[in-house]
Amino acid sequence: MTLSHYLPAAYLGGFSSERGARRTRRVWVLRRGAPGPTLTRAQKLLRVRGLYEPSPVAPVDLERHWQRYERKLPSVIEMLVSGSVMDAGTWLHVLVPFVTGTLLRGPEFERRLRQRIAGIDPDLISQGNENGARLIESQRLFAPVMAAHWVVLSSPESELVSSDLGWVHASPYDGQNIGVGIVLDPRHVLMLVPEVARPVLTWEGSGWVATIERGVISGAEARGLNELQAHRADRLIVGSSPSVLAPLRSALNGPRIDAPEPLGAWGIDSWTLVVHEFEWWRLARAINRSPAEITDFELSFAIANDDDFWPAVVLQ
Repeated sequence: MTLSHYLPAAYLGGFSSERGARRTRRVWVLRRGAPGPTLTRAQKLLRVRGLYEPSPVAPVDLERHWQRYERKLPSVIEMLVSGSVMDAGTWLHVLVPFVTGTLLRGPEFERRLRQRIAGIDPDLISQGNENGARLIESQRLFAPVMAAHWVVLSSPESELVSSDLGWVHASPYDGQNIGVGIVLDPRHVLMLVPEVARPVLTWEGSGWVATIERGVISGAEARGLNELQAHRADRLIVGSSPSVLAPLRSALNGPRIDAPEPLGAWGIDSWTLVVHEFEWWRLARAINRSPAEITDFELSFAIANDDDFWPAVVLQ
């Protein structure tokens, strides 16, 4: 059985102060119960043997499947945090699956799945079924992730950390609409705030670009986000230096605050997710046309460019 990363090493390496390939960079890690932070290579973190092994229920090699967007992740995250214009194809084939994968690739997804179905049929709980559920869940999360309001916030006063969970519930606004936050690197966090509908792409004359807002968080907000990361972490948090991790030791070693469903507060029922579960594929066709050429949003599962990430399709 292979070792499977549930948070990409290409992502974790972005918290290192070293240069070179992200996967081989060393990052500072604070583990639950440890006396202090230690240096560890990103490629050795957050691996579970056999986590994504193919089965009759989920015959797809999920590790290799997700590597298709991971290989472009370092350069795309750098584009995102720099404020560069994000073309629709890169947003759709790299960032949307990265965000969606962060919400379901980890072991905590299995805990949430057990809680969902324990009262229905405990016999449904098995590793094969869990990975089959990951595929179904991913295609149902694409639409709300795309429709969410995307905001990249910079943190000029305080450095940010990440955890083995990879995401937290947070909001960049007044707290009325609780969204999901994914820290991208020590100075930037991506916030997704739930929206029923919004213009996800804008036509710029020669192509479509993603609609992404920019903002800033204060030092106090950044430190509060770090505390939340530590409270929600399963086993560890990751940062660029011992000084940013050390103050979080008591929060990490305290009672863990279990994370509920990532989209639990978004007000989206399961039937709505089912109705819109193939919108990613429709949009993937539309971005190759100008506004004048779009007469409908056809549904086709044919892969247009094999170099890009394309979701595995589960037809129930």
